[in-house]
Amino acid sequence: LVQSLVRDESSCTVFFRLHAIGSLFSGNRLFYFLRCTKADLVEQFPFILIRNTHLMSTSTEITFGSRADRSAVEQGLSFAPKFDSDGLIVAVAQDESTNEILMVAYMNEESLKQTLEIGEAVYYSRSRKELWHKGATSGHTQVVKKILTDCDQDALVLKVHQHGPGCCHTGYRSCFFRKVEKLGDPVELSAEIADRAYDPSKVYG
Repeated sequence: LVQSLVRDESSCTVFFRLHAIGSLFSGNRLFYFLRCTKADLVEQFPFILIRNTHLMSTSTEITFGSRADRSAVEQGLSFAPKFDSDGLIVAVAQDESTNEILMVAYMNEESLKQTLEIGEAVYYSRSRKELWHKGATSGHTQVVKKILTDCDQDALVLKVHQHGPGCCHTGYRSCFFRKVEKLGDPVELSAEIADRAYDPSKVYG
């Protein structure tokens, strides 16, 4: 599978995700990145399928339910997520095996559809104002095993298998590596997770 994150109309960063075949390499994945023009990509790799562009091609086949009937929203079996005034919904990523909270992010309608379509977490970056395929740069992707929604369907929990040593860009396995310790001026924090899982400077440069 080759995934392409298009940065502009003329160039793209190609994300190669190779699933090894055979029991010996079962579960292993290799990641490669290539900066090139789209013309070069087509010329050099005419056999590949390019998907998941930076702006993420619109998913027209996935539709969400109506929120007109409150009872249906709260108790029915139609997925009708409620996006806020900015078109976003909170998404909490939780490790499927340990139940550890990994991170909190936001999704818009398109990133949620992309997540459902490809089976990996795609969020919306409020600072960059663009879709964000988690792990596209680091390789630390999140394979979505289950999505939970609350009674009002205005918040999501993603049960994920986290690839790589951690999900936090600071190098920790979880973004929640500190805890509120005691009252003070200001209130103090202490370490919940003592050591970084990886060196972010080697991953992000």
